[in-house]
Amino acid sequence: MALWYLGTPDSYRSVCGRFDLGKATGLRATRRIVKALFELGPTFIKWPNGEYANEIKEEFLRQDFPDTIGCIDGCHISIPLPKEHGQSYINRKGFSSLVLQVVCDHKLKFTHVYAGEPGPSHDARIFKNSDLYQKMMNDPQEMWIIHQKIAIW
Repeated sequence: MALWYLGTPDSYRSVCGRFDLGKATGLRATRRIVKALFELGPTFIKWPNGEYANEIKEEFLRQDFPDTIGCIDGCHISIPLPKEHGQSYINRKGFSSLVLQVVCDHKLKFTHVYAGEPGPSHDARIFKNSDLYQKMMNDPQEMWIIHQKIAIW
């Protein structure tokens, strides 16, 4: 139920009805799954290096993207309107959201994830607030390497 809720635009009420769960049970299940994903994320979501980075570069080169190890994009995750500062979360499409920014490899495997900025935040601001950008700024050589390797679509 939690994965269905996270992966579809259905309302929380609709998803609970689909799985014949009470709202409180559905909420607890969703919170547990999100917590587990948050805790396990760093184990599975890692920036590519070594031989794996070379494999990714070769595959992107075959697709006419030289010196690329990832593609970056963002999406809006719908959330209930927060009680405090709710208007700060209304995005340009008129619903409240948080923004998820993801970098993925040639197999669409996540290699970096950043989330939590309010819906109306601009893509450039989100990127500048991400730890990926912070890493780039702390190491100018790394910044040049990453800049050359990420295809921003």
